Parts: sequence; structure tokens; C-alpha cells
Amino acid sequence: MVASRYIYNKVVELSDKLIRQPILAKFLEMYSKDSKAYKFVVGHARTAVKIHTGVRRDNVVWTHVSSLGELAVVRPVIKELRSKYGKHVVLTFFSPSGYEASVPYLGTSYADADEIYYMPIDTWKNACRFIDMIKP
Repeated sequence: MVASRYIYNKVVELSDKLIRQPILAKFLEMYSKDSKAYKFVVGHARTAVKIHTGVRRDNVVWTHVSSLGELAVVRPVIKELRSKYGKHVVLTFFSPSGYEASVPYLGTSYADADEIYYMPIDTWKNACRFIDMIKP
């Protein structure tokens, strides 16, 4: 168990470092700007920059969904958190599909979230940084 966790952490850390390399985005851009791989790499790399421009950082609830289907299930909860309890809702996705389908609706009754981001790559450092930035 300990060895598998160590290997997982090292593979994820290496992937995170690779994703942050501008050369990877350039390579994928040459292939196709519309590819999921390009959108994944660029989207994850820009998440921290976008978070710093967020509007407020009090009374925050962080909700993560993997897909648009999960968003449909969580939307009533997000609506209640915002309308009844005055919470500032940060919504994260891991995949480009859910993220891109939701961002055009940011602040509308469809997304019901105040901010929408990509979920950070699964490392301890990224998780701490993300939590420090959004302050849920």
C-alpha cells in the first residue's frame, strides 16, 4: 500500500510538472487547439492565475463535480447555498468538457456558481495552494 501510494504521488507530481511546461502547450497547439489534451493542459496551467482575480473570499463553499451530469444533480444544492444561506460557491471540474460547458453560464441560473475553475492536479502542494486561494 505504501509503495503504491509513493508511486502514485511521484507519477502525479511528474505529470503536474510536465503540464506546467509551456513547451507542452505549444506542441499540443500545433496539433490542435480544439483537442481535449490542449484544453486540459492550458486550462489547468491557468487556474491559479484566474483564481487570483476572484471577487471575494468570504463565506465560500467549494463544490467539485466530475461531469455535467453531476452538476445537474448538485445544482439545487448550489442554488440553496447561494439564495438561502448567502454562500459564495466555487465550482471545480477536472475535465475540459464539463468546464467548457459551464463557463459560458457563469453567474446565470444554469451554473449557479460564483466562480468556475479546473480542479488542480492531485498533489499535496496544489491542494494546499488551491485551498489557500479560495478559502472554503
